[in-house]
Amino acid sequence: EAWLHTDASLMPERRSAWAAWNYLAAADGHGRGQSVSVTYWLNRLQPLPFSTPVFVSLNPLRAPRPESVIRRMSYAHPVFDQAAVAAQADVARMQGTLGTWTCGAWQGYGFHEDGLASAQRAVGHLMSSARPLANAA
Repeated sequence: EAWLHTDASLMPERRSAWAAWNYLAAADGHGRGQSVSVTYWLNRLQPLPFSTPVFVSLNPLRAPRPESVIRRMSYAHPVFDQAAVAAQADVARMQGTLGTWTCGAWQGYGFHEDGLASAQRAVGHLMSSARPLANAA
């Protein structure tokens, strides 16, 4: 779960300890480890046109205060099981079928860079198969 909010109580208590990426951890109460939440301080990551601190918290240990919530979103990451790895091997064979090319982080290890690299490959395919436009004049 990703929460876009302005609740600074999900950040470190001392403002001087705030970073672009912050995490909170709590024991799960059963001796099996701990729960972890990450909060991004968006004002630190990009130039926003206002001074109010804005945050994105991923799987917060507790929900932000209701009045601070701008939006709540649910995301899922791809699972790289044996079937997914086998499907990745078929991507090159399928590219261009019916004039369709695909790209996405799922074509690598799920990182942003994998998505970019697959988009560059798809564009390369498109460019190499493109026909020049007829001269309209």
